[in-house]
Amino acid sequence: MKQKNIDKKHKLVCMPEDLNEDIYHTRVLDIKLNYKKIYKKPNVFTRAFKYIAQKCIALPLLYLYDKIYLGVKVKGKKNLKGLKGGAITISNHVHYVDWSVCPVFLSKQKSVVVVTLKDNFKIPTVRHLCKLYGCLPLAETPSDWVLFYKCIKRSLDEGKIVHLFPEASLWPYYNKLRPFKRGSFYFAVKYNVPIIPYLITFRKPKGIEKLVRRAPRLNIIVGEPLYANASLDSKQQIEDLSQRAEQAMQQMLDENPSYEYYRYVSEEEFNNLTNKNKTK
Repeated sequence: MKQKNIDKKHKLVCMPEDLNEDIYHTRVLDIKLNYKKIYKKPNVFTRAFKYIAQKCIALPLLYLYDKIYLGVKVKGKKNLKGLKGGAITISNHVHYVDWSVCPVFLSKQKSVVVVTLKDNFKIPTVRHLCKLYGCLPLAETPSDWVLFYKCIKRSLDEGKIVHLFPEASLWPYYNKLRPFKRGSFYFAVKYNVPIIPYLITFRKPKGIEKLVRRAPRLNIIVGEPLYANASLDSKQQIEDLSQRAEQAMQQMLDENPSYEYYRYVSEEEFNNLTNKNKTK
């Protein structure tokens, strides 16, 4: 695992100039993804196998991992009651397995599709989990994007939850929000489904929690569904929905401050501090 921009010992992270640049890096396999196969609607036998594997094996094990090892606590699940049809959930991207929170804690009777970076489908072991949980990699070519859109529409038409990370990239344990990309809100407007924002924050482990894991524990705050303003044109609807989602999540963060585990600093400060620590 290659993480030259993270000093874990001193809890320092080099903040890139591009706020949507991925900080976490890992080894990926040199393989070509078959997007047609990934986006294709599975036959009845494949659907049955995945359903049994997810509900009976994968989700229970992941629930125990998230609940016990990560200490996940969820607040605001009442905002999901009465939700009919498909929906899009969004969250900040601040933990290596935060993609698992939506399928495990928020889905209940609904199936969840998580949109991930294509590299996750090239990481040993992780790529198999992505396939098992029905994750979708972002497309690369125009023809693949057409198939991707159809897959998203099909999932929403089937009443599923589609989860996206509008920040696009992973910043481990970051305790603030970063600018949102507009893709999530484009889908919400285009396919006329609500956006449900939820915020991931961290808390310092206390008492018996320290015996399980010394890293921060995860809190999940689920917000109220947000709908596009039909009085605006489509471009304005996307912008307006994005702004309201950011405001809602910022308010959640203001009311539920997140524990700072890693200190994010500029490249110059990171180099100065890490060099200074080496000389001690």
